[in-house]
Amino acid sequence: MQHSLPFLSFLTGQIALDSAPALSDDASDTWMKYGELREAVQDRLKRLCPPSADLLNPRSLVLCALPQTKAGVVAYLSAVASGHAVLLLDANLPRLDLFLSAYDPDWVLLSSALHPGAVYTLEDWPEEGIFLWRKTTSSEAMPHRDLFLLLRPPGPPEQIKTVRLSYDNVAANLAASLGTLPITKGTRALIQMPLSYSFSLSILHMALSVGGCVVLTEKDIKDRALWTLIQRRDVDLFAGVPFHYEYIAKACIDNLRVPRLKIFLQAGGRMPVERTQELLRQFQARSASLFLLYGQTEAAPRIAILPAHLYPEKLNTVGQVVTGGRIDIAEGGRLIYRGPNVMMGYAEKRSDIALGNSMDGVLDTGDRGGLDKQGFVFIEGKG
Repeated sequence: MQHSLPFLSFLTGQIALDSAPALSDDASDTWMKYGELREAVQDRLKRLCPPSADLLNPRSLVLCALPQTKAGVVAYLSAVASGHAVLLLDANLPRLDLFLSAYDPDWVLLSSALHPGAVYTLEDWPEEGIFLWRKTTSSEAMPHRDLFLLLRPPGPPEQIKTVRLSYDNVAANLAASLGTLPITKGTRALIQMPLSYSFSLSILHMALSVGGCVVLTEKDIKDRALWTLIQRRDVDLFAGVPFHYEYIAKACIDNLRVPRLKIFLQAGGRMPVERTQELLRQFQARSASLFLLYGQTEAAPRIAILPAHLYPEKLNTVGQVVTGGRIDIAEGGRLIYRGPNVMMGYAEKRSDIALGNSMDGVLDTGDRGGLDKQGFVFIEGKG
């Protein structure tokens, strides 16, 4: 089932893709090519295979809290390709112990030492700074056959609730997003937000699905070194949230000296219309495109997309619903999204990962609004 995910297609060994760049990060000036990525993932996923005693219960839960590096992405992709369900967390999350206790993962991949007493044993992993731990006792609950990914929705650090996403949820949203967003084999996308953030993860998935490449960094938006990195790596796609774009609007994109940067994606909440108009003015002067994205982790994550550069008159909306989905208006103007990318449900403990789909493709977004005559979604508030 895991190999139906389009971002793992490089594992099939496409010769034309092997020499193409795939990943880059702050730690090295060299690109990891797709052929090297395939070899690295194939080597490491073997380390996550279950012991022979567990062959009748082969699916496990892997907790990943990894650095924003090539090695971190290789570790994540190895966990996915192994066929296990993955609980993906921010490497800097302060209360990792809460998730270890609640979800009782069978494997733990992280960038800091774990002190679990006798419960976990340290296994071999090739990269320095990444540790693989295997639980020495078995768990009763096995991940549901459809469960691919557990992600935290927005909330306080101590929140242990996660969103249960299936293989089909993620694959459907990837296909719908790629049908609208200009991400291709030549794309060089920057990811500077944690990969555990559904927006960032979707950028990685989309780029790898089409043979594009990704530059990974944790540099701050106000750090000149970030913009130097963008220039040096010929980045042409930037994905950010409102505070990133507040800085870009004030600094002026031309002053940042990144001439190849031509595709801008914005998610994480609506920006003031005046700021979006200013960004459009700056971007259109360099023939750049701005896409405003509306979504939720529960929708894997995309619900609607607005190509703002094409529809500046629609800046009061969040765009049109992605292919395969639809918005219904319930009592009180509540926006109900229906689509194949709606999560299986929530989880808060180990036994929840064995549950099937409790949502039936229906998600109450928690927003109030409606649809205009052209089918663009507008939001009036919460409720």
